[in-house]
Amino acid sequence: MSSDAGTWQVIPPKGRRGRQRLADLLTQEAVNAQTRAGTPPATSFLDAASIAADHEKLCSKWRDSSSYRELCALVSANTVGHATIKTAICLGPGSFDVRDESSRYCRSSHDAHVQLEAFRTVVGLLEEKSGYKIQCYAQEPSFGPSDKEYCHSLGIEVVDTPGAFQHVDSTAFVFGIHLPHVAWGYALSHHLPGLYVGTSLNSLDELNTALRDDKALAAVIARVEEMRSSADRWAFPAGERHTWLESTFSSTEILWLREKADDAFGGEKG
Repeated sequence: MSSDAGTWQVIPPKGRRGRQRLADLLTQEAVNAQTRAGTPPATSFLDAASIAADHEKLCSKWRDSSSYRELCALVSANTVGHATIKTAICLGPGSFDVRDESSRYCRSSHDAHVQLEAFRTVVGLLEEKSGYKIQCYAQEPSFGPSDKEYCHSLGIEVVDTPGAFQHVDSTAFVFGIHLPHVAWGYALSHHLPGLYVGTSLNSLDELNTALRDDKALAAVIARVEEMRSSADRWAFPAGERHTWLESTFSSTEILWLREKADDAFGGEKG
């Protein structure tokens, strides 16, 4: 990131002590944010079966979109030469429940369902290509009882914050769309994942311009920069213009660590 481009230059800390200071900073910021967060709901408006029905209705258009087709092609074409994934973590998808019947199929529900479907699509393709069964986790502070039951029906283990972060390592796929940067700070604090689908570096840079004194944000940028140096990068396939799908995955990129033997190759794709 160059200051000539109007963004702040971030230099990742060198050595074990520097990385530990970075991890300590990110962890403390995330703990502070979680302390300020509210408690999850004790009841649900929709039951798990209704959530499943809503999921099919809301995701059908995405499955017919260019975004879906391009994502499937991208993952299928790049499993060879990149990190093998054995764990998948979906961070902050949002609740699939609603306040009342009138808010059903609203924008937030649409995005929560479609983003979960994208996560599951990637996992399914990785399992198909690698032959590994992938352990899946979801972490969302606003999940109510029906959200958790629905995820369980899909084979996804719901964990309380910050339980999912302990599963991040070089064989993990971490998926988080439009996450607060502090959540990414916690997720990336100790280990970099094998596959990252999350906030693009350009978007983090833009946020850094507005929040110049945010040390946690600067640290997140440093970690994403570090991962970029060993990964291939793609923009997440966007949905059709002038539809909800256009912004569902906006400002999102894919970083996939290259296998060690291929460290001398790679770069930005597409």
